[in-house]
Amino acid sequence: PKAEEPAKPAPPTLSATVSSVTLNDVPIGAPVALRLPNGGYYALRNDSHARLKARIAPMVPTYCQRLPNTPVYSPVTNMSWVTVEPRTFDIPPHSESEAMVIVRLPDDPSLLGKHLEFWIRAEAMANGMASVALYSRIRLDVAKERPAELERVRARGPESRTLKDKK
Repeated sequence: PKAEEPAKPAPPTLSATVSSVTLNDVPIGAPVALRLPNGGYYALRNDSHARLKARIAPMVPTYCQRLPNTPVYSPVTNMSWVTVEPRTFDIPPHSESEAMVIVRLPDDPSLLGKHLEFWIRAEAMANGMASVALYSRIRLDVAKERPAELERVRARGPESRTLKDKK
């Protein structure tokens, strides 16, 4: 009888909570976190039976990656405007790990009303051999005007008084 060959490990299976999303009214000069309608962040899900080592990074989309018949979104060419934390992590089998994606456009009035996009590339490797990559498209519809000045809130100390206390 023929000896059975050892079973080959299944390839890694990875999914992301975001495949394509548009952030509306993105302000200039202020950080904006990518949040999903359910309140969660960008996350990778490992549907494999093996632990995955993953890394994610923002990237400039190439011309061929842009969608036809859609409004023209200019690529974000300065990736320092995008922060991803953490960029690397281990994902146990059948679980997910979140990463915070923060966009901070510079305080540059020439960006007002622009349509920009960048991509997030997620790559995972299992058992040091097989790998899989995902791409998520993030579009930014920049606000048409500067945001109103945000009110600064300070903690009240023992020396602060309310209007009632002042006599």
